[in-house]
Amino acid sequence: REPRRMLRWVLLCAAVCTVQCTLDYKRVHLVDYNLTTNNFLFRGNMPCNDTAFQYDDLVLYMKMRAKEEGNFTLPDGFFLHDISLNNIVDNNKHELNFWKNKKNAHLGQFTEWSIGFAGILPPKETPKFLRKHIAEDTAWTVDKIPSRVDTLWTWMNEHQTRPRVTYLHCTAGCDRTGEMVGAYRMRWELDRGVPAGGINYNVSKMYELDTKECGRSPNYFGTVALEWYCLYMHYKEHINLGNCEDFAHCHTGGSCHAA
Repeated sequence: REPRRMLRWVLLCAAVCTVQCTLDYKRVHLVDYNLTTNNFLFRGNMPCNDTAFQYDDLVLYMKMRAKEEGNFTLPDGFFLHDISLNNIVDNNKHELNFWKNKKNAHLGQFTEWSIGFAGILPPKETPKFLRKHIAEDTAWTVDKIPSRVDTLWTWMNEHQTRPRVTYLHCTAGCDRTGEMVGAYRMRWELDRGVPAGGINYNVSKMYELDTKECGRSPNYFGTVALEWYCLYMHYKEHINLGNCEDFAHCHTGGSCHAA
């Protein structure tokens, strides 16, 4: 198994290193909102081009999506929380330089939540007696998805001096972003009273929405991480979201599609 596991690590690095950063309106979407606190959560891809961080374009895109997807007006003077899910191998120097500039401090803050390691080995290839422990604990040693989706929910419900608009992204806005957003929806959509789009929420519906928003499904690593999080919800939160291991078909280390 060791050579196979090493191959997956190589493929992971290749996947995150080869995508170029250009803010893409098609991948910017409204994920959640709270009209009491006036806080919003968006997803998308790297908010930069070849020369700069695209702050103005990002704000415009989020305003347009808020109106299109929720008929909301994004509040003026909001606090932007830019959360990157990228790893050390990703080129995000323009983003880093933008937030290091003290002239931009009043606009918001930048947080790095590097992920991409929970989806190395799928549940199906894991001995059954280990699955519960991995799903509840060791799968999240690096990615910390369970605690971070809870943090996002807390931020959405906090009253602050300025409304918080959180922009969650990786490079492509599909794989690691799909992992985090998919987990957020599995954890919290059922608690909203009316799930996203009024659907009967389950893991397959989550994955369909992930695929629709990006234009493709999360890759092997993002999808396998979602399998583990679905099992986390089953074992830890005692919520059945459907078949956690068969909602997608994947090529090892490559692309996936809904089952």
